[in-house]
Amino acid sequence: MPYVLTSPVNHLKGSLSTKEKGIRMKKQLLIGLVCFVGLSFFTACSGGDDNSMTPPTFDRSLSIEENVDQFFAQTISPSEPGAAVLIVKDGVSVHQKGYGLADIDTGVPIETDSQFELASVSKQFTALGVLLLFERGLLKLDDPIRTYLPELSPSWDTMTIRHLVAHQAGIPDHLNEIFTTDAVLSMTNSDIFAYFVDQPQLDFEPGSAFKYTNGGYLMLAELITRVTHSSFREFMQANVFAPFGMTLSTVDDESRPDLPTLVTSYRNGAVSNFDPLLVGEAGIVSTIDDLFRYQEALLSGQIVSPASLDIAFTDQTNNGSGYSFGWYISEDRGHTINLHGGTLSGFSTQFVIVHDLNVTLIMLSNSRSYGRLFNALRNQVIRFYEN
Repeated sequence: MPYVLTSPVNHLKGSLSTKEKGIRMKKQLLIGLVCFVGLSFFTACSGGDDNSMTPPTFDRSLSIEENVDQFFAQTISPSEPGAAVLIVKDGVSVHQKGYGLADIDTGVPIETDSQFELASVSKQFTALGVLLLFERGLLKLDDPIRTYLPELSPSWDTMTIRHLVAHQAGIPDHLNEIFTTDAVLSMTNSDIFAYFVDQPQLDFEPGSAFKYTNGGYLMLAELITRVTHSSFREFMQANVFAPFGMTLSTVDDESRPDLPTLVTSYRNGAVSNFDPLLVGEAGIVSTIDDLFRYQEALLSGQIVSPASLDIAFTDQTNNGSGYSFGWYISEDRGHTINLHGGTLSGFSTQFVIVHDLNVTLIMLSNSRSYGRLFNALRNQVIRFYEN
């Protein structure tokens, strides 16, 4: 059965830094690289490249499958990039299907085993890795990050692991504030980490504010590699993907793993070839088949304990900003919801858990233009299962 949110947990602290380490850089805004999502703000980084069609309203006389089929029949052409959708109710998959094309040139359709870059939905996996290490007694959530990454500046002494998880570290965003797109394409996590070591300037004192930034989650990926003495990809494979049969899930890092069913991504009607090597803030590749297995294992307490899930799904900020372990926390029409989404290149993603309805909704697209469509589908699904 899906996990039901219980008692809230409130905590504090986190922060980081920046500079150039043998790589070209410019301080220039990088629009639409890896974006985040609140309940009503999934397309905040879409830059106008979004589907404006008004989707149909669900008909309660029809099944959920019929409603979703009708929804996409009226909003996505079979000859366009599309989406893979998973809906789970009371622990059972009630809809698991692909719509549109994985590749326009070849006409290959999107299937349930099609691979997508999860963009910022990847953050929950990074945060889950931190919780696994916490459960094993390998770290404490309020430990200073310099305990594990001592080469970071002493000016980061008050920054904790929890600050990084909760976007309260004060680290500038390397994706949106520091480097150009061209520079990011040639960088690895080691490059960004070296930059922060050399340039320790923070945007604010750790714990004093909330600012969504990708840098904190890159640091958490580095933390995991240091504590486990393995790559982030190896850690995720051994502790999440392999144990739960997620055979088409991986971390798309500089090792360039095989991605046999990866869809082609599209932006502004053209193929998007943006392919960064950075992981932690993004970089997880998966399918809705694998994500069904993942959410089942996660919500039933098979990956981490129910006590750790309680931490994962409750606000970790010290100012009520509503961010937990790679999840936003929201209320909608009286429903408690954890969700996250993202856009990366031509990918759009959204992962939603509605606790009191015992509903999980996952939407993955190879087009940047379906953000509002996903919001509309989410709202329709929630209303379908009310009462």
